[in-house]
Amino acid sequence: MVDEGAGSRSDGFTLLELLLAMAITTIVIVLIFGSFRIGIRAWERGERDIDHRQRVRTALELMTRQMDALCRAGGWTKSGQPVAFEGKEGRLSFVSQMALHLGRRIGVVYVRYVVEVSEEGVDLYVTEGPVTTLTEPLDVDAPDPNGRHKLMSGMHSVTFQYLTGLTPEGDPNWTKEWDPLVMQGWPVAVRILVVDRPMQGSLGVLIPIRAQEES
Repeated sequence: MVDEGAGSRSDGFTLLELLLAMAITTIVIVLIFGSFRIGIRAWERGERDIDHRQRVRTALELMTRQMDALCRAGGWTKSGQPVAFEGKEGRLSFVSQMALHLGRRIGVVYVRYVVEVSEEGVDLYVTEGPVTTLTEPLDVDAPDPNGRHKLMSGMHSVTFQYLTGLTPEGDPNWTKEWDPLVMQGWPVAVRILVVDRPMQGSLGVLIPIRAQEES
């Protein structure tokens, strides 16, 4: 005698088994697409970070070129005294033979880099103006007289440091301020340090000062 119940059970799946299989398949699909989305987001974030750091490197390269063209022409004053170079941890003023945003690469311009804090982070601005069009010298502590351009935005920190020389032990002596009324001439070098994100290493350049007399 044949057991008809056992034979009918082997002919297919029960509703419960189908529901369990569909649930397991759905979970697997969700996990696969979740991992895919995480990978896409990580890739996009990496691309943004690479592009952001490349823009920082480009800005540092332009600043290096401009400071390589530093000269002694007039254009700044401090406490009524003519100065050619003045620097603080968040500001740098000097005169250069190279302009970045005036549509020309020749002619003497006064330059000011200023670091400011915004809602997005730390921003770096540059202000330029032709020395030949000045009606009177500019005070380094006065507000920017012309429109300014943003070189960097959303940084964690941007700082300037100035090399005064070597210590008696032969180590480099860096300072956060270069006061032209106290220190004569220019620093030996300027170091610009940029931290893009917290807990990340800094990007930076070391710029030897090769000031030239303006004829």
